[in-house]
Amino acid sequence: MKKLVILSVMLLALATASSAWAYPSVFPHGTTIYKPDKAYSGYTLFCVDNFGAFLIDMRGDVVREWKNVGKDHPVKMLPGGHVMGCTGNEGRVVGHEDSNDMAIVDWNDVPTYSEFEILAEAFTKAGVPTIIADPRDLELVESGSRRTLRSSSDGRPIDLVYRRVLINDIIARPHECRALVEAYEHRLVCVANSLRCKIPHKKAFFAVLTDERRAYLFSDRERELIRRHVPRTILVREDAVPYLRAHRERLVIKPNDEYGGTGVTLGWETDGREWDRAIDRAVAERARGWVAQEKIMVRREPFPVCTSSGVEVRDMLVDFAPYLFRGKLAGFLTRLSATGLANVTSGGGQVPAFVTASTI
Repeated sequence: MKKLVILSVMLLALATASSAWAYPSVFPHGTTIYKPDKAYSGYTLFCVDNFGAFLIDMRGDVVREWKNVGKDHPVKMLPGGHVMGCTGNEGRVVGHEDSNDMAIVDWNDVPTYSEFEILAEAFTKAGVPTIIADPRDLELVESGSRRTLRSSSDGRPIDLVYRRVLINDIIARPHECRALVEAYEHRLVCVANSLRCKIPHKKAFFAVLTDERRAYLFSDRERELIRRHVPRTILVREDAVPYLRAHRERLVIKPNDEYGGTGVTLGWETDGREWDRAIDRAVAERARGWVAQEKIMVRREPFPVCTSSGVEVRDMLVDFAPYLFRGKLAGFLTRLSATGLANVTSGGGQVPAFVTASTI
């Protein structure tokens, strides 16, 4: 009997201990204890998987949220209430919120280098230390069990890459871009302008959008958007030659995959003989890919131009292109040109744009 009583007490003790150490089934939410007179005021920034980043105050109330920001790489709060973080699966495998040294990567002899200098200064002032790096100056450095991307001229680890070097150049000069590509492939850095952006860079992409045979792929709203904003585009092939010759005044022929105005022929600025040569070349190089697009009416405005003899007023083409980030207007790219091409590498000039009315 005594043994039975002792056994019962032991079982009861074990049951009580088990209950005491059991995993809780109720979890408190929000701030459980907050004594303003004993705590410094502040905010907390953190990420939630598959949702985004949150900024909360000392009471646990959400002050601001950024959906789909902070995947793979923690967000960084910048002056002015802005955050920097990944919006897709482009982040590093490892990283923390202060891993924010940036490199603007492109060849050091490109005509847009002065733009990089302006951006690097602006990023640095915003709390993101930024350098300009030629792909040939990048190297992968072993550091213990990790590899980091560094600039041989600077030596600091690079966490973020603003890729400006073109994919065409990366393919044409693979040895000189090897460090950049390997860092991208193994996710050692977070890259803005991922290699996937090559698809919409192809001008034949617009031929898919404006082809009536593929209209069923889009909703009524999407088709209306395409009609209003995308010029009709066709691939240059033998069966398109009669159409191209009959509508020279309203067409432009250009390579499917080029930039800076290379290979562009404006039908309204050429005679019939030059236009026919452009057509013949495009047909002969159909494996390379050429497209024809309808002319878009772009406004022209008088602008003062400084010359060696003084200031002249010239009629200039105005290329006014808004920057849209996540569906919101975030600035403008404005270029002026005396010709029909506004590309900077073709003689166009990039100028600042100023918002003078809140109704824009």
